[in-house]
Amino acid sequence: MRLSLKTMTDVDLPVIETWFDDKDTKKRISIDNLKTWFDHVLNNEHYFVSLACLDRTSIGMVMLEIYDNHSAAVAFLIAAQYRGRGYSKQMLQMALDKMVSEDLIVTASVETDNYRSIRCLESSGFKRASSQPDEDNLFHFTWRHLDGLG
Repeated sequence: MRLSLKTMTDVDLPVIETWFDDKDTKKRISIDNLKTWFDHVLNNEHYFVSLACLDRTSIGMVMLEIYDNHSAAVAFLIAAQYRGRGYSKQMLQMALDKMVSEDLIVTASVETDNYRSIRCLESSGFKRASSQPDEDNLFHFTWRHLDGLG
């Protein structure tokens, strides 16, 4: 089976709703109104959302929000039944390679107990900003083309 990325469209909302209904996803990512968020992202030129597809099945998503100062924030999730198989890393690397220009600095923030995401970020070339979490119990990471995949 081969992993590919596709741009998120209107028809993807039902499957995304099932991912956000997962208890572990709810613990990590909170969006008050998924439909409002979905519409905002689809109509905002600073957001890029790609779905990871295993053959024809959507299994996860990676979201990139571009800021004016040559930086961006990334977030990602994988459907529960596909976690722990390396798809997050593969999806993240594909998205960074496809969506990130050489002068862009990408950041990510992860809860200290989200070990899989921490491993995924570090193995994808993200550097931890500090060995200690911030006041919200988050680790912050940065990635640059030269440090990571590029």
